Amino acid sequence: MLGVRNENNLNFLKKNLWEICGVELRSVQEAYSSEHISKGNLHAAIDHKPNLLLIIQLINGIVLGGFTQEGIKPGCHSAKGFLFSLSRKEVFPRVAGSVVTYHPEYIIFGKEELKIKEKQMLLQSNFGEKDYCFDCKNKDINYFIGEGNRRDANIFKYVIY
Repeated sequence: MLGVRNENNLNFLKKNLWEICGVELRSVQEAYSSEHISKGNLHAAIDHKPNLLLIIQLINGIVLGGFTQEGIKPGCHSAKGFLFSLSRKEVFPRVAGSVVTYHPEYIIFGKEELKIKEKQMLLQSNFGEKDYCFDCKNKDINYFIGEGNRRDANIFKYVIY
């Protein structure tokens, strides 16, 4: 269970889920992971399910993710959720726009502050850009994904709970 096996990470997530969204984390059950890419359809496994927690480990070791209370579905406009860095123990709350944007081929948080190209195991990010959905707290893309000025990073694995 990527990210939630570590007690410090679990406590960090529990605290922020409660403080930001009023959601109590009692248990976590895997809905989908990068291990299922060849076996099934991502959206068939996660669409229309509330309280989705996405945790990503990049090849460079950075662990980050996002949470959406209302889930992912066509036409969704989720107001409750946030991005986070488990590596830096920091949360980036939503300030404007929808927490998630539906796309049949990707997982997208905000205005592509976090975008997973599933089959390529690639994360793309507009984190720190103007016109953002999440409060980046004056942090830049390197702070978030650890790849210098690059706006993409290779994913080692990810899990959606």
